[in-house]
Amino acid sequence: MATAVGEEDAAAWVNAVLAEAAADGGTVDSRIASVSLKLQTMSADLHADVDADMRALLAAAPRAVGEIEDLQAALQRVQDELAAVDARVARAVRNATEAATLEELDRLREHLEAVGATLVEAASWQAAS
Repeated sequence: MATAVGEEDAAAWVNAVLAEAAADGGTVDSRIASVSLKLQTMSADLHADVDADMRALLAAAPRAVGEIEDLQAALQRVQDELAAVDARVARAVRNATEAATLEELDRLREHLEAVGATLVEAASWQAAS
């Protein structure tokens, strides 16, 4: 049956602690009591650290939410400004198209005036003949 790496490490650690007890000449019970006390102390310290970190996270959460809301508002303002710029560009393109159309109409008017002047001259030459 395969065991997890953490279980193997724990088993190796326990075996090392028991081997130390045998090497020191102490009893296994006294070594286990000593290690157990150290583990309880480490557990209490870890619990206190986790508790302090959780309190810090809970205290920071409202500030983070406020900053996210500020970012969302800023993003909305940027989107509104981009929409306004897009509308201005669309108007500029439309105005440029209208200007090109007006230029073409002006060119046609000038051409028609020239044609009209030619027709008036031709009519006067025909009337004179």
